[in-house]
Amino acid sequence: MTYLHPDYFYTRDHVWVQDIGQDRIRIGITSFAAEKLGTVIHVELPLEETTGKSGQPIGTIESSKTVSDLYSPILGGILEVNWTLEESPERINEDPYGEGWIAVMDSPSTVDVRLFMTAEEYDVYIKEE
Repeated sequence: MTYLHPDYFYTRDHVWVQDIGQDRIRIGITSFAAEKLGTVIHVELPLEETTGKSGQPIGTIESSKTVSDLYSPILGGILEVNWTLEESPERINEDPYGEGWIAVMDSPSTVDVRLFMTAEEYDVYIKEE
């Protein structure tokens, strides 16, 4: 069951991006990615006050099937991390767009959201995968 938020943006690395205002974004992995990974058993979260570089790993997600890198969608600082995932990594599977969010990053106003896919574009992308 893949569902998408129409107001979010998506990357080819299966990361969702939510603009939360004040030049900040919240990120997580999509329900499609969570389904493909299987049961998430461990998350190596990015560290607060570090910088993510667009397309570069900022953490890992370990599941019953594999270990996958978590890629930063932008060049920006990590402001906040969802530390509850250390104790409850299954939240990523249960609620990837809510309680399973991963980090909040600063998002310079110069970030071009056209670099990301809309929900409709991402839906087409995952159907082709």
